[in-house]
Parts: sequence; structure tokens; C-alpha cells
Amino acid sequence: MEKFINHSGNVDIAYKIVDRRAGDPPICFANPTKAKEELGWSAERTLEDMCRDSWQWEKTLENIILPN
Repeated sequence: MEKFINHSGNVDIAYKIVDRRAGDPPICFANPTKAKEELGWSAERTLEDMCRDSWQWEKTLENIILPN
């Protein structure tokens, strides 16, 4: 994710890899097959699209809340 966010936002975001917090799952993954079979839904965007659009939203929101 960090790689996509830094690339998509054209920024370097500082981060640190640390131990899991209490309650965090040991592993997390998803298989979209059930959504496709039962709902006829499938993703149209990529992870990179999501990171880019999320970063743009944050920058837009920052400009609205904290105008220069």
C-alpha cells in the first residue's frame, strides 16, 4: 500500500513498520468471487486507482478546511 500511496500521490509519506496492535488480525485477505457470483459485482478500479483517488480527496479536503 505504501508504494501505491507514495507513487499515486507523488509524495514521500514517512511510515514505520511496527508490531501488530492488540486486536489486529494476524492476516487479512479477500476473495471477491462471492460478490461476483451472488451480487454480480466486480471491482472496476485498481488498488493504485484507490490510492490516487483517496490522496486527491485528502488534498481537496485539506484545501477546503485549511485554505491558504
